[in-house]
Amino acid sequence: MTIDTPTEPDMSNSIKKKEERALYSRTIATSTSRGLVQPFVSMIAITMGASAGILGWIQSISNLLSTFLGPIFGRLSDMAKRRIPFVVISTLTWGIPYVILYWIIDPWVIVLIVALVNLLASLGIPAFTALQNELFPGEVRAKLTGRIFWFDAIGSAVATIITGIILTIVFNDKGFEIEQRAEIYQRFILIPIAIGVLISIVGILPFRKIEEPLRNKSLGEQPITHSLKESFKITFSNKPFAKFTLISMIHAIFFSFSWPLFSIFQVSILEVNALQIAILSISFSVMTILVIRFGAKLSDRFGRTKLIAFNRLALALFPFAYIFASKIWHLYIIHFTLAGVIFIGSPSIQAYLLDIVPPREGGVYFGIHSMLVGIFMFLGSLAGGYLTEMFDKWYPLLTAVKITLGIAAGGRLLTGLLFLTLKEVKKFPSSWGEVKKHLQKRFKLEPPV
Repeated sequence: MTIDTPTEPDMSNSIKKKEERALYSRTIATSTSRGLVQPFVSMIAITMGASAGILGWIQSISNLLSTFLGPIFGRLSDMAKRRIPFVVISTLTWGIPYVILYWIIDPWVIVLIVALVNLLASLGIPAFTALQNELFPGEVRAKLTGRIFWFDAIGSAVATIITGIILTIVFNDKGFEIEQRAEIYQRFILIPIAIGVLISIVGILPFRKIEEPLRNKSLGEQPITHSLKESFKITFSNKPFAKFTLISMIHAIFFSFSWPLFSIFQVSILEVNALQIAILSISFSVMTILVIRFGAKLSDRFGRTKLIAFNRLALALFPFAYIFASKIWHLYIIHFTLAGVIFIGSPSIQAYLLDIVPPREGGVYFGIHSMLVGIFMFLGSLAGGYLTEMFDKWYPLLTAVKITLGIAAGGRLLTGLLFLTLKEVKKFPSSWGEVKKHLQKRFKLEPPV
């Protein structure tokens, strides 16, 4: 017995090639355009003198407004019985507000820019997820979801190479003090933004050749539209959905708690430059590309819940490892090795959510889940930023950051344990119990003669 590609028939042909092309094209376009700008938003803020509290607001408002109106936008796509217009409009417009970065002098304005960016992005998030739910066959749901992650990682890697490595070589910011870097990045920020908008336009062109999947559905398969209040009641009467959402909300506090701290640690403590940030980001993308398909195969063959719990528990290692880092090469090792461990379980999270959400109300389900988790991410990032500011009044910055990272690691570990209580909602070709028995039999020592 081996843990390899599942032996069940390949169901990938159940989704048309032109539909796959549209989904993957949009994914790589969005991740590329996002990666051209986003990794350096916090860096620009820090070089402008942003405090840990402001960084907390930047991350928190991103979490909140990328999800807060999700139920409304998701319900609108259900009512319109169309997903594609929401996806296309969002893809074309979300990055445009970054243009304002060229003129700002106050880091608080970055909070407003990020708010508008994520509000526009949220327009298409529930519709895009609902579209996947309608197109992906259940037998290979993690496999196809894994491909979405894979193309997202490809786009992020390409963008980071362009923004981090090429711009660093061309503009050579190594000789500048940290206070001067913001001016350099602002001066040339319109270049990656323009490239990102152009890539987004190209990325959504394949949607012209596909039809709304709901058009070919019978009346009994069409989305059901309820009032928003009724939708909340209906979604939470779905027990697997309610449990998964509640656990995700609790975990989201500590999942996002350490996000502002990573930027502070990298820029203010280790004083990394754009090239080094690019390497850190690329290491994540490389490991995603290497392991995500394997994780997806495991998920479709053996089940989702064990891999979800593994992913959530492994996330505790990341802030914990940062506590002991003192050189940039320590971060390279942390990002590269831990990313491989964490991303094994990533496809299972989205696939499990697709398993428990009825396609007829996909838009509002995904919107409600995203909104509630986003609210708690908002609170978590804000708490992490301001708690670090409070500790910074009593201790040196390095000590303050390490204390808060310790809190984040402990919180991720404790709340990650909650995912062990999840139950599978469908059957899979094999079980983890079979793997355990096989390993026990294979490595069992023969008794001495």
